[in-house]
Amino acid sequence: MRLLSPLVAPALAFLAGCMHTSAFLLGETRFAPHPRDHEILVFDTIEDVPFPYVKVARVVASGSSQSRWDSVLAGLKDKAREVGADAIVLGRAGDDAADLDSAGGVVMRRTLWALAIRRQQPPRTTPQ
Repeated sequence: MRLLSPLVAPALAFLAGCMHTSAFLLGETRFAPHPRDHEILVFDTIEDVPFPYVKVARVVASGSSQSRWDSVLAGLKDKAREVGADAIVLGRAGDDAADLDSAGGVVMRRTLWALAIRRQQPPRTTPQ
């Protein structure tokens, strides 16, 4: 059995715990990112959204299989802020096979998918 050097093992553990996020932008309009303290609302279904909105992106966040769901959700909210969204509508959640490790074992990832939306502003009217 081959042992890892003392420097490689912590690096591999760090990489295994990293959060990965991505966004597939929807539509033509691009929005400025929100600051880190901007609250992202979370809805279970699109019918739960109480305001008019525009679809901004499909967002995905995944962490290692040891990641807590709340940390994966936090990564999802961070990605929504990056694309200028005000809320997310949760989609699929699950533990998925992501890759093979060096020993040929399956590496699992804990993943959340969502639709990122932005509150639609009413049209401006000009005083007459």
